[in-house]
Amino acid sequence: MRMSGLPILVVAAILLAAVLAPANVAADPPVGYTEKYEEWSATTADNWEEKDLSGYGVPANAVCEVVIENRGTGNEYYGGVRANGSSLERKFLLHEAESGGWDMVTMFVQADSNSKIEHYSDYKARVTFTLVGYWDTGTYVEKMESFTAGASTVWTERDVNGYGVGSNQICEIVIVNKNAGAEKEAGIRTRGSGLARKVDIHEAESGGVDAVTMLVKVDAYSKIEAYAETEVDIDFYLVGYWTTAPGTYTEKFEDIGKPTVDITWEEKDLSGYTVPADAVTEIILANADVSCENEQGVRKVGSTLARKFDIHEAENGGRDFVRVHVTANASSKIEFYHEDVSDAHNFYLTGYWSADTTPPLWQNPGQNTSIPTQGEAVLLYAQGNDETALDFAILETNETGGWQNITDGSYGSPMDMGDAVDTWTWSNFTWQNASITAGTTVGWRIWYNDTSNNWNKTDIICFTVQSADNNPPEWSDVQTNKTSIYENDYVKFTANWTDDVALAGYKFSTNQSGAWVNSSFVPFSGTSNISENITQIAASAGTTVGWRFYANDTSENWDVTDIQSFVVATPLPPPSSSFMICGRVFYEDGSECNNSLVVNITNLNNSKQWTAKTNASYNYYQCILANGTDLNATEVLQFNVSDGFRYNVTNHTVTQENITDSGLFNFNFTLPTPPSPSTPYVICGRVFYKNGTACNNPTVNITNMNNSRQWQAETNVSYNFYQITLAGGTDLNATEILQFNVKAPDASQFNTTSHTVTRDEIDGGGLFNFNITLKAPETPFIIYGWVNYDNGSACNDPMVNITNTNTSITWQAETHSGYNYYQLVLDTTNISTGNVLSFNATDGTEFNVTNYTVTQENMTNGGLFDFNLTLPSGSQTEGPTVDSIAITPDDSGEAGVQINPTPGGNTTVDISAVVSDPEGWDDVDTVNATITGPGTVSDSPVTLSFVSNSSLMTATYNGTFNMSFYYANGTYTVDVTATDNGSLTGSNSTTFNYTTAIALELDTGTVNFSSSGPIDPGEMNEVLGDEDMSTLNNATVRNIGNVVIDMNVSGTDMTSAGNVVTKDNIEARINETSYQNMSMSRCFDVDMSIGFSSLENADFTLFVPYGTQQGDYSGTITLTAKPS
Repeated sequence: MRMSGLPILVVAAILLAAVLAPANVAADPPVGYTEKYEEWSATTADNWEEKDLSGYGVPANAVCEVVIENRGTGNEYYGGVRANGSSLERKFLLHEAESGGWDMVTMFVQADSNSKIEHYSDYKARVTFTLVGYWDTGTYVEKMESFTAGASTVWTERDVNGYGVGSNQICEIVIVNKNAGAEKEAGIRTRGSGLARKVDIHEAESGGVDAVTMLVKVDAYSKIEAYAETEVDIDFYLVGYWTTAPGTYTEKFEDIGKPTVDITWEEKDLSGYTVPADAVTEIILANADVSCENEQGVRKVGSTLARKFDIHEAENGGRDFVRVHVTANASSKIEFYHEDVSDAHNFYLTGYWSADTTPPLWQNPGQNTSIPTQGEAVLLYAQGNDETALDFAILETNETGGWQNITDGSYGSPMDMGDAVDTWTWSNFTWQNASITAGTTVGWRIWYNDTSNNWNKTDIICFTVQSADNNPPEWSDVQTNKTSIYENDYVKFTANWTDDVALAGYKFSTNQSGAWVNSSFVPFSGTSNISENITQIAASAGTTVGWRFYANDTSENWDVTDIQSFVVATPLPPPSSSFMICGRVFYEDGSECNNSLVVNITNLNNSKQWTAKTNASYNYYQCILANGTDLNATEVLQFNVSDGFRYNVTNHTVTQENITDSGLFNFNFTLPTPPSPSTPYVICGRVFYKNGTACNNPTVNITNMNNSRQWQAETNVSYNFYQITLAGGTDLNATEILQFNVKAPDASQFNTTSHTVTRDEIDGGGLFNFNITLKAPETPFIIYGWVNYDNGSACNDPMVNITNTNTSITWQAETHSGYNYYQLVLDTTNISTGNVLSFNATDGTEFNVTNYTVTQENMTNGGLFDFNLTLPSGSQTEGPTVDSIAITPDDSGEAGVQINPTPGGNTTVDISAVVSDPEGWDDVDTVNATITGPGTVSDSPVTLSFVSNSSLMTATYNGTFNMSFYYANGTYTVDVTATDNGSLTGSNSTTFNYTTAIALELDTGTVNFSSSGPIDPGEMNEVLGDEDMSTLNNATVRNIGNVVIDMNVSGTDMTSAGNVVTKDNIEARINETSYQNMSMSRCFDVDMSIGFSSLENADFTLFVPYGTQQGDYSGTITLTAKPS
C-alpha cells in the first residue's frame, strides 16, 4: 500500500487474525475440490436407483463429478446421474465403443445430506460410472434443457435465462453430435469472447450420440455463444449451473501438449497458460487416433490414483472426449498420461477455478436525509457486487460512541444479499433510535461479505440528529402585482416564507366563486423562499375576491397567511366621440394588396381630409375620426384607394347606425389585378488582369445587341466583382446577344466579349460566374539598380532574385562579372499596379530581402529605376542570445519556481528557452542546458530541441529532465547555452527550488498473523519482515522521500463481532533488536537514509490471550514518517 502527499506520508496496513476456540480445524483446499477415482456399476438395468457415495469419502451435499461410460462395443446405451429424489431424465444415449475403449460423458451431480445420488444404466454390465472428484463447497442446480445454435458455421447468441440461469453464473453444457456418418465441430463460450472454444466431435456411429462436456460463464443478461458446424446435427444440453460457485471460473482454450513417454505419468507446467497456483483446472482429454483406443489421464502432482480413461478410436475423423477436473499444485503443475504418445491425441485446457480472494465492490452509498429530527427514521443504502457470490451486508454505526456492527437484526442488519453473482445489488437499512439526542453526529458504513468470506466496506457517511421541529413556517410581505384588477386579468400573488428547519411546499386558495378553492401542492425548499401563483380572474366587476397561501415544513407543520382581498374593478367605457373606419384592400383575383397601399378619405360636406394608417406587410387600413366634429350622419365620405399604379374611388353616406355603432367597420375595397412581374435575370462575375491578379473597380458596360438597350454593372473600388439585375422578358430574352465591354480603372487593359442568352439561364435566374480576363498591350517594364554593402562598398557579382508575390512568379536579374549592377526586363503582362515585388539579394554569405509595391507611376514610366539594395558588411561578430528560460511545473504560488518530488518516482521537468541570433534563428547550431545543485542530476546536460520560430531571428527550444525522488532538496541552477554555426555562444540561467518530501512506502496492505492457520488462545504468532519489496508476505518499509527519516508506529484494537484483542497484545520493531507493544504510539529511531532503495524490515507479533472468543479479527497498524 502506498499513499503520496507532502510534507508527511502515512501508510497503514490491515491486521488480520483468525482465532479458534477451543481447537484448530484444518483449512479447506483453495476452491474445495478433491480428486477421486472410484468405479461402480448399477445393480439393476433400465432403472433409476440410489447410490451411496459416503463409502468413497464423499461428504454430505457435495457436488460430485461423475464420468458415465458405455464400454459395450456393439450397441448404444443410456446412462445418466441425478440428485436423489429428482424426476429429471438426466441421461444420454451413448453410442457404441467401437472395437474397444469407452464412449463417455461427464456430469456434475449434487449428493444429498446422506451423500446419496441416483444413477441410470440401460445395461448394467456395459454402462459404468466413475467418481473422479467432488466439490465440498458451492451449490449446483441440476437441469436437462436442450437447445440448438440457431445457425451453422457461426457463433450465435443463446439466452439461457428462461432455464433459470441468473446473471454471470457458471453453466455445465453437454454438446452432442447426432450425425451417424461424419464428425462435426461444435463449441460454447462466454458472449463477447474471442476464444475459438470448439472441438471436432466424431460421428455418432449407427445410433446414439457422441458427447463432450464444457463449463461456460453467462454474461449479465444470462447469454452465451454457441457454435455448430451444421445446426441440425448438434444439440446443446444445459445439465446444470452453479448458483453459488466454489471459486472464480476463468474460461480458456489451450492445447497444453502431450506426454513424451508411453505409459508414464509426467508433470506438466500450466503457468505458461496463466493458470495460478493451486487452481482446479478443467481438462478435456481427446483421442484423435482413427484406428485404436487410447488410455489418457490427468491427476494432481504426487497422486497415486490411476485416474485414466480408455477413450475409443476416432473412426474416420474428429475426436472422442472425456472432461475431468484436476488440481494444480503451488507451481501450477499437474500430471498427465498417455498410453501411446505416437498416436494422435490432445489435452485441452478449457478453464480453471481459482480461490476467490477478491473482496466485494460497492457504489452509490447514500441516505435519505442528513439532518433527521430526534426519533425520525433514516434510510441508509448502497449497492454491493461480487464476481463470485455476494453473501450478506452488515450495517456498522458509531451511534454509541464507538464503532459497532449491527448483527442482532436491528435496523434490518445483517441483510441477506442472495448470493448475487457479479450483479449490483441494493442493501437497505432503516436506522431509527429515539435515544440519540439532538446534536449527535452519527457515522455509518456498510460491510459486504462474499461466500469466500472476503470483506469490504463503504466510505463513512454521517448525519446529525436535530431537535424535533414543532414550529410552523412564518409568512410576510403578501402582495399582488396589480393595483387595479379587472375581469379576465392574469394576476400574480406572492408571499414570503421562512422556517427554522426546512420548507416543504405550499398551496394557494381563492374564493372567486363564493367557495374557497385550493390549488395543487407546490414543493419548495430551503429555510427562506417565496410562494407564487398566477391566476386568471373569472369574477365579474364589483365582486370581492379573497385569497391566501398555506405552507408547511418538512416536519408537516402548517401555517396560513391572513385572508387578503380585492374588488374586481369596473372597466372604463370607451369614449363616445370616436368614430373608427377600418377595412381591407384586395386585388380582383382575391390576393391581398399590401404593396404601397394608400387610403385617402375626404368628407365632401366639410372638405376635411385624412390618410388612413396602413402597414407594408398587411392589406389592412384604419382611421379614427371625431364624431360630431369630423363627420355627422348623412354626410358623404369619399375614399381614394391606390397601390401607386391602380386606384379605386368610392363614396359612402354616413348613417345613423354608423354613428350609433361608433364606426364604419370592414369597409373593404378592390383594385384591378396587377400584371405578372418580369423574371429577374442576374448577371455577375469577376474581372482579372491578364496576369491573373484581381482587377478591382473595373468598368463593365453591357449592350443587348438585339434591342440596343445598354446598362453599366455595379462594381466596388475594393473588389473585382461586378453585378447587374435585368428583367427577363423585358430587357432580354432567350437567343438574344449580350456584348460586354470591360476595362481596367486606369484603362491600361480591356476586353470585349459576347454571350448568347439561353432558355436555361432565363429559367435559372441569370448568368452567374461570368468571369472576364482583360488584355493589355505588351509594353516593357524595366527594373534595375546597384547592390552595395552597408559600409558603402560595392557588392560585385551579386545574385538578385525578384518574386511577384501576387502571382508567385520568380525571375533572376542579370548581373555582370566585376560589377554591382543588376537589371531585369519584363513586360506589363507580368506586373500590375499594386503588385508586391520581393527582392532577395545575396553575395553567397550575407543576404537582404526587400519588398516594393508597384505604383501607377512605375507602370506609366515603364519600370522601377535606380532601386538599390544593401547587404550587411564584414563577418559576424555578434553571437546568439538566450532571451528567456521557463521552468515547469511550478507546484506552488510562492515566489520562484517550486517543484515537488514524486514520492518513490521521478518528476519530469520541462525547460523552454527563447533564443535569438542576428544571422537568423536557423544559424543556431545547438542549445544545451546544464543543471547543478545540492544533488547530482543524472540527466544533465540536456539538449534542447527546436520547437518553432516567432520571427526570422528568434525561436523557441524545449527539453526535459527527470528529478528523482531522492535528490537532495534545495536550490538548483539551470544554465542554458546557445551555439551558432560560427561557434559563437550566448547563455543565460535561472533557478528552481526542489522541495522537501517526507514519505515512506509499505510493500503490503495486510499483515496476516494466521496465514499459516488459525491461532489458538494462549499462542503468540510472529510475522517477520525483510528488505525485499517483492515479498508481500514479509513487510518492508522504503524511504521514498528526500530526507533521512525516523518512524512513528501506532495500532488499534483487533475486533471480531464485538470481541476484542486489545492493541497492547500487538508488538512491532523496525531495525531494532527488541519489540515495543502498541499500547501507545512508538517512535523508532531508524535514520533511514535517502536513496533509490533505502529499505528496512518491519516485524510484528500478536499474542492471543486465553479466553479470546473464536472469530476473524481485524485492526489497523499505522506507520508515519518523520524527519530524523
